[in-house]
Amino acid sequence: MTPVGYYEGATWVHRLDPRTRICAAMALAAGISLAVSPGVLAAGLAAGAGLVLCARLPARRLGARMLRINLLLAVVAVTLPLQAKAASHAGFAENTFGMTAAGPWLLALTLKANAIVLAVSALMGTIEPFMLARALRLLRVPRTLTHLLWFTMRYVTLLSDEYRALLRAMKARAFRPRANRHTYRTYASLIGMLLVRSLDRAERVVGAMRCRGFRGEFPAFHPMAMTSRDLRFSVAAALVLLAMAAVEITARRGMP
Repeated sequence: MTPVGYYEGATWVHRLDPRTRICAAMALAAGISLAVSPGVLAAGLAAGAGLVLCARLPARRLGARMLRINLLLAVVAVTLPLQAKAASHAGFAENTFGMTAAGPWLLALTLKANAIVLAVSALMGTIEPFMLARALRLLRVPRTLTHLLWFTMRYVTLLSDEYRALLRAMKARAFRPRANRHTYRTYASLIGMLLVRSLDRAERVVGAMRCRGFRGEFPAFHPMAMTSRDLRFSVAAALVLLAMAAVEITARRGMP
């Protein structure tokens, strides 16, 4: 089972210290989200794409994720201009469907979303969930939040597999969904069985974790250590962010 959002590999990006990747991803995401200059957004998109190429992420899995995000953005692009009243409150000019005024804002939103997803996928998606949880604890993230994130990443795929197995069993028994009481009762039973299996799985997971020495903290069998590779990458990332900030400040000063 591959945890959700995790991309295996052996590139130099995978060999960076997890703390370095987390800090770089957060800094890059913050810089891109605050930018308004098209040049800076394009540079952020290029940086994210470059990191993806360096990490050699599987094109199929990443493409499926990007497709879902862009489909959501397409829905926003279609529905937002049609809401004339909401658009006027947001500062868009009144015109035919608001397309002309909303266009630059939607383009900026699309560039930001794609750039951030690419950068975060390349930097944080290459961290194994257990190592991610340990790195977050070393960065002083609250323990409860760290545990919740780790369990979500680790077991959402497993629960999805359980759901598909139950659905296949229903179809093997000639179940065909219709708008009737039998269908509603069947789906209610499906959800109930999924909850029962989730509870059973949770009890087994707790027992397995205790057998492996879990006492409220993740045991460190492989201690993390910063290397010269992390230092070089941190300096390069800082220079990229400073260059983007300089371009953004210059562009904002030139705005009317």
